[in-house]
Amino acid sequence: MADEKTIEHDVDIVGMYWQAHKEEVLDLANAMFMGFVEPAFLFGKEPHLTREEISPLFSEWLLFEFPGVEGRSPFSWFVTHHKQTGRRLNADQLIRLRQIERTQFFSRFEIHRKDLERGTCTLIDVCDDRRYEVADSYLCSVERWRDGTIAQRIAKVDGKWYHVGKVYLYDIAEPRYTALDGPGMIHPEDLADKPEVMLAGFYLRLLRDTIGIDGRYRKSASILSA
Repeated sequence: MADEKTIEHDVDIVGMYWQAHKEEVLDLANAMFMGFVEPAFLFGKEPHLTREEISPLFSEWLLFEFPGVEGRSPFSWFVTHHKQTGRRLNADQLIRLRQIERTQFFSRFEIHRKDLERGTCTLIDVCDDRRYEVADSYLCSVERWRDGTIAQRIAKVDGKWYHVGKVYLYDIAEPRYTALDGPGMIHPEDLADKPEVMLAGFYLRLLRDTIGIDGRYRKSASILSA
């Protein structure tokens, strides 16, 4: 039976493989990421991110979304070609990883309710109002993350939703103020200034909005540790 620690361990197996083989993907991935997001700190502007702060933001995209390994993400490639990696997976691990590959996505969610006893959160996707019961004891434990929205990656394994990434981005603003044109959405000015946003995923658009030099919400964003 899957639980949070099991899911985290499964994802870490894939992450550690690519950490050991990063030279195969790093240069192209870095160029694509930096070229689209254009982090403001590269131009001497706030938010001034340290290497420790930008690294997990980049790694999240690299593992799950960078389409540079035979046209697939590193995570997807590993699940399909795991026998070539030298990593031994048992049948249950492979089943779980396939479910994560198939169902994972990143979005911004209204924090509707926390159940501290069960370690689950009721999250409502601001993009389509779908409701998810997510096993996420860490999110539950951060007291100041209430109301507002949390941006994170979730996936469904054995009928239950879990947090599967390493990134949490919290916004204190009430969801109704950011649901239609908030961070990660396609804005009217983007079509003229950055037409490639139409091809980018929600995650990259959100980072561009909050830490990019031309980000709509850059001046009001702050990067804080949990």
